[in-house]
Amino acid sequence: MLAADEHGNLTGYYREEQGEEVSKRCSFYLSGKAKDDTATVVTWSYDRTLPGQLIAVKDGVELKVPLGREHTGCGLVLVPEIARGVVLDRIVKKKWVELGVVKAASSLSNSSTSSGVSAFLPKGAVVGVVCKGKRRSLVQSERAIGWMDSRRLGQVEQPAR
Repeated sequence: MLAADEHGNLTGYYREEQGEEVSKRCSFYLSGKAKDDTATVVTWSYDRTLPGQLIAVKDGVELKVPLGREHTGCGLVLVPEIARGVVLDRIVKKKWVELGVVKAASSLSNSSTSSGVSAFLPKGAVVGVVCKGKRRSLVQSERAIGWMDSRRLGQVEQPAR
């Protein structure tokens, strides 16, 4: 997932899983600022930060994180080519201004559904933010779009060093 605002500020979330019986997961966040078609980014998972780069390519981005396999859980999941750059295809284009993390379990309200609720979001879910307000924010999860209480939405931020 990748979001960009009108000033070129980027927030992102990478997640990959392998396995059926026993599942292994690699996930990390990223942030940076785009200039032209390139962005220097910082990636992090838990308390470790690693530098990287995003480059716009046709139909996606190239993500390069030289030490990316050192993120927790990524050694057995992430391909070694991440050090030189891997191309990630754009699946769907969205108008997200940033990514957010659900701080407390919440439901999305959507008046176009019969119940007025379009999805339940667990604590820790990463969502795309379409519009952020002081009281309510319009967010989009993997399966639904709707309004949620802005107090239940946290920002994707690097851990303090």
